[in-house]
Amino acid sequence: MMTVSRHLRKLPGVAEKTAARIDRAVADLDYRPNPSVRALMSAIRRHNPGAPASNLAYLTFGGTENAWRRHHPSRAIFKGAEEEAAKQGYTLVPVWTGTPGLSGARFAQILEARGIHGFLISPLAPDGDFPFGDFTWEKFASVSLGYSLKAPALNITATHQWQLMERLLLHLSGPDSPRVGLILSRGLDERVRGQWISAYLYHRQTRPNLSAPLLVDTAVDPTRIRQKILTWIREQRIGTVLTDAEVLPRMPEGAVESGSPLRVLRLDDAEIVLPDGTRIGRDFHQLGAVAIRLVISLILLDQRGIPDRPVHQLLDPLVIPGN
Repeated sequence: MMTVSRHLRKLPGVAEKTAARIDRAVADLDYRPNPSVRALMSAIRRHNPGAPASNLAYLTFGGTENAWRRHHPSRAIFKGAEEEAAKQGYTLVPVWTGTPGLSGARFAQILEARGIHGFLISPLAPDGDFPFGDFTWEKFASVSLGYSLKAPALNITATHQWQLMERLLLHLSGPDSPRVGLILSRGLDERVRGQWISAYLYHRQTRPNLSAPLLVDTAVDPTRIRQKILTWIREQRIGTVLTDAEVLPRMPEGAVESGSPLRVLRLDDAEIVLPDGTRIGRDFHQLGAVAIRLVISLILLDQRGIPDRPVHQLLDPLVIPGN
């Protein structure tokens, strides 16, 4: 019975021939696990010191093992996820994906050997594909934080970027407010999957102080970009600019100096402070907690591998009213 249980829970250590016999019996009997019993037994095992370890992983990226610790959002997400995992009886451990010469198959074996059956993919994942082409996804439940990982299409937990833009515009679009302009780098616009610019264009239909947005390619000569932005600011009579870190160094000199009539707000800041003192930002700690709850639910329901229809959890931005 123990061998059958281990195989059904996808734990290592079951011989290949034995596993095949169990799979045939499961098919013949049309066996379906009871999720209530599964959840109960999982809880019993987690509180039994002699049971297999119940670990979850926080996959990290970068040139060194601890590079992610210098990134505030990654640290805050990990802390929130770690605390929530502990409440549920799990241990969350950071696991670096950058070990030289590591294959996807070997990486999966390492996770299994550490008793890990689910993981979060940190927001510092490289733009594009997962670094291991031969990774055995079917053995793990997974959730990607944010939108940087483009392939494979996994379950996602992220800040609701549309809502973030909407909350900003509600505070910046009063009858006496200066004209607002949006300048985004094409790279960051793609990274948030166009949510900022689409929300901006939607509200521009009913808010007369919103100017035409501007997308810039930061690979172009900075002098040309700077002149283009300056012309746009003058022609649109912009008073407040919403932008990002890639565009900011290319802003015209004097545009961001103290005392300038032009106010510049960075959309990718962890917290955006508005003229009335209202603070709008991302609750990274809560984001981690929400993501880990999704991973645990996927494990208990035995929903592993690349999902046919990924779940997208969107967390509303944190708003702290000002004066």
